[in-house]
Amino acid sequence: MSLPRKSQTLRPLATLLLAAMAAFTLSTTLATTPSLPEGPQGATGLVYAQPFTVDVPFPYDWSADKPLVSRGFLIVIEADPALLRPRETAEPVLYVGDRPAWRISRAHSSGRIVLVCPGEFPLDSAEIWFGSPELPERVTPALAQAERTRARLADLRPFAKSRIDTVLDEPATFANRAELLNAAAELAERLVTPFAE
Repeated sequence: MSLPRKSQTLRPLATLLLAAMAAFTLSTTLATTPSLPEGPQGATGLVYAQPFTVDVPFPYDWSADKPLVSRGFLIVIEADPALLRPRETAEPVLYVGDRPAWRISRAHSSGRIVLVCPGEFPLDSAEIWFGSPELPERVTPALAQAERTRARLADLRPFAKSRIDTVLDEPATFANRAELLNAAAELAERLVTPFAE
């Protein structure tokens, strides 16, 4: 069955219009999404840190080995907003020491972010930096160690103990993951959201 002549004339026009819209959307997306950084880049500030324990351990989905989390740190850092921007693809993995951090807040324009960092470690020996683009859930312990070596070769250092002591809060105990996330949300509301544009 053949289409009426008017439909045959409109089809190429519609195809052209769709192609133009797709090109515009792609160019707008590329123009507003900052490029990924070259090499490791450190956090620029440490705003808050609190050691925590969780009564009911939970699997940590932000690394390939998925360890059970029973303790760690809630941390608020400052960094280049372009590094904090959420992406639907590989992003610069945010590390604390030798483990990818769980990015909790998403107000990237504030230049601040709340992190959950699993494990027990001295914070003054843990670099906080953005590594190579990847999906955090794909980061193996071997890859994390390789990234940490790159960060150290780039002369990235942990925050000074004097700075950590200034922002360190008393340890907290949470019943479960949900309570931990509620505390992280409260931190974001208090220390991140007010600074967003």
